[in-house]
Amino acid sequence: MSPHPAAFLGLDIGSTTVKLALLDAEGVVIETMYRRHGTAVRGTLSALLDELAQKYPLLPVRCAITGSGALDLGEALGLPFVQELLATARAVS
Repeated sequence: MSPHPAAFLGLDIGSTTVKLALLDAEGVVIETMYRRHGTAVRGTLSALLDELAQKYPLLPVRCAITGSGALDLGEALGLPFVQELLATARAVS
């Protein structure tokens, strides 16, 4: 068993940027990152995830992905895809 409760990682893969938000088990934002990808979506996402893993090496996460460029990438990574408007509505409620 992990020494840490699972955190939540949200990834937003847009047409020009990759964004992520890491929330602790209580839903408090502990990290955000934003990077323009210049069409190198996978490389940019990989770099951001590497940075996150270096900062929080033992933190288990549950993850979902959204954004205009996310559906195929989510499938390739085995991550659940949440449509952007639905994700926003869920966050607001």
